[in-house]
Amino acid sequence: MLLQELTVKQLREQLEERDVDSSGLKIVLQARLEHDLKKNGDDPKTFHFQSAEQVILSKFESVSQKIDETSKISLSLSQKIDETSRKNNEKLEEVSRQNNEKFESVSQKIDETSRQNNEKLEEVSRKSDEKFESVSQVIKDVCRQNDEKFEEVSRTFDKMQKSVETVEERSNN
Repeated sequence: MLLQELTVKQLREQLEERDVDSSGLKIVLQARLEHDLKKNGDDPKTFHFQSAEQVILSKFESVSQKIDETSKISLSLSQKIDETSRKNNEKLEEVSRQNNEKFESVSQKIDETSRQNNEKLEEVSRKSDEKFESVSQVIKDVCRQNDEKFEEVSRTFDKMQKSVETVEERSNN
C-alpha cells in the first residue's frame, strides 16, 4: 500500500510506530508521515506500507521460517549427537576390549611369575634343607669325634693321674 492509499487509522498506526504525533486530519497525518519517510531516506511516493494483517502474516511467516530453521538445526544436532554417541560407544568398546586383553595378559604373566617363584622357592627350600641336613651331619660328626677325643683324653688323664698317684705313693713309702 502506498502513502496515499492509507486510511486515517493506518496513518495513525504508522505514526505511532515511529513515535510521531498521530493527532489531526488525514492530510496532516499524511504530511507528517511523508516528512518522517524523507527524514529516514525513503521515497514517500514509492514506499510500500504493510497493513496490520500483512504485518501479522509477515511476522507469522518469519516465526514459521525460524521454527523450520530451528527444527533443521535441531535435527542436524540430533544426528550429530547420535553419530558422536555411536562413535564414542565404538571407541569405548574397543578400549574395553583392549583393556580386557591387557588385563588377561598381565594376569597370565602374574600367574606365570608366581608359578616360577613358587618353583624357585621350593628349590631353594629343598637345597636349604639339604644344606642344613649336611651341616647338621657335619656337626654331629664333629661332636661325636669331640666326644671320642674327650673320652680318650679323659682316659689318658685318668691313667696319668693313677701314675702320679702311684709315684707319690712310692715316694712316700
